[in-house]
Amino acid sequence: ASLFKKSALVIATQPYITKPSDLLGKTLMSTKEDTEQFDFMFQSQGINTKKINIVPHTFNIKDFVSCIDGD
Repeated sequence: ASLFKKSALVIATQPYITKPSDLLGKTLMSTKEDTEQFDFMFQSQGINTKKINIVPHTFNIKDFVSCIDGD
């Protein structure tokens, strides 16, 4: 059974990122499956996903921190 009428997927960001277009030029760490959902969200907002650096998720907090430190 589906428990959510909408996706429960979230993006953890810096406080100054308040809308999807703020991710342009930034790095997003994501699994392949989640990237597909993000692509749909970005396209619905008219955002070119080629302008967002999407890196594979490693599930390692140190890799995540190094990604956000660069942005």
